[in-house]
Amino acid sequence: MKKRQGGYLTIYVALSLTAMLSLCLTIIEGARENSIRWEAECIMDVGMNSVLAEYHRELLNQYNLFYIDSSYGSAYPSYYNTEARLKYYLEQNLNLEDVSYVDFIYKDLLELQLADVWLKEVTLATDFGGKLFQKRAAEAIWDDSGMQTLENVLDWVKTIDDNELLERDIEDEKEKIDEQLDEYYETKGGLENNQWIEVEIEKPTEHLDEMRAKGVLTWVLEEGTIISGQQVDLSQYITARRKRGDINLGNPIQMIEITPLESVLFHEYIIRYSGHYGKTKKGSLLQYQTEYVIAGKEKDEDNLKSVAMTISGLREVANVIYLNKCSAKMDMIKILAKVAAYAIFTPEAEELFKASIVMGWAYLESVYDTKVLLAGGKVPLMKEDEDWHYDLDSILTTADMEVKKQHKKGLSYEDYLRILLYLENQEKITFRFMDLMEMDIRLTKGNEAFRMDSCIESIGVQAVIKSGYGYEYVIERRKKYE
Repeated sequence: MKKRQGGYLTIYVALSLTAMLSLCLTIIEGARENSIRWEAECIMDVGMNSVLAEYHRELLNQYNLFYIDSSYGSAYPSYYNTEARLKYYLEQNLNLEDVSYVDFIYKDLLELQLADVWLKEVTLATDFGGKLFQKRAAEAIWDDSGMQTLENVLDWVKTIDDNELLERDIEDEKEKIDEQLDEYYETKGGLENNQWIEVEIEKPTEHLDEMRAKGVLTWVLEEGTIISGQQVDLSQYITARRKRGDINLGNPIQMIEITPLESVLFHEYIIRYSGHYGKTKKGSLLQYQTEYVIAGKEKDEDNLKSVAMTISGLREVANVIYLNKCSAKMDMIKILAKVAAYAIFTPEAEELFKASIVMGWAYLESVYDTKVLLAGGKVPLMKEDEDWHYDLDSILTTADMEVKKQHKKGLSYEDYLRILLYLENQEKITFRFMDLMEMDIRLTKGNEAFRMDSCIESIGVQAVIKSGYGYEYVIERRKKYE
């Protein structure tokens, strides 16, 4: 009698294989899905990094800044150029056509392709009134400067504000005083041997008024100094284009604010990367670049003159304050004022003469101060007795303007530039510095049409990547230079 064989093992194996096969297929599909997502994200990161790697080389070389030039060397800056570059890199990384024998070695188990990509957010160097640019510039110079620089500038500015050194116009005040003196100041005379003798009396500050009329640059530059005659047409640069509304605009989402420290560091950046009188930058259209940032004029000479006049005016107010506080010098001024008043038989004009002499003496000292600064010396904001240069006799004769000694106490010309940069409208100086950047970079090969409003600092991107296996991923990324 034959023994009957059971079939339960075969059924068990079949059921087990079915379950195992389903599990394996689920794992494989899950692995495929995760691989698709992972590769799509990696390709997106690689593509964006590749776009950022196309930073403007000349901007880095000259100004230590990273920006994408959306014109890519052409005269037509556009976000679409950058978008097209990103699309190119994404498609190249998704494309397997350059892989040799791919069909023979392995099958593409992901089959990814780019469905769409676009820039959702673009921030330019010129956005937020140039604040974004200020922040990047401050970061570029942070390692070489710090809190001490901020403290120094704030102390100087406080001294200026407390003493109103830039509020008063001493020249205007003196003109008004002289107008009152002119009412008394006529040709005077007296009787001698029963005959009227006319006497011409010169004002104590007569030759100082003649000096002032010739302009400050006549007196503050060393003999033989050749002033730069460079001049530019400002209509083609960012400041003028911005006024005309002819610049590109980004669509940034996050607002930007500048701290006082960043503002001061930005001024340090301007001084570091631009030339000024006594320290010009080779190969630039303008020689006195920092002076241009402050004054904003087309000619080097006009920019230097404007800054020299501002510094001289500041020094003039400071010197008036010193004289009014110095009892020894005021005693001498009172004597001279009394003599001048009695010489024209007008004792009541003594106070007017005193004020006129104070302002004349302060003016002469301020011209010398400015000359010291331009010669590379230093001048303190508020002088002490040992810092004073001219005696009272100097205002009555032709004063010697030659700088014969070293002046190492006080603030340098660069320090006074720092003060003027801090007190100037920050948006104006930012775009004027961008003018200089455009001027200098356009002198280099291939950058003849360079524009700061084509410089991209960060991009926000959205891309749609599809798989031949039915998957679709929407990926968003935002990247900037760190």
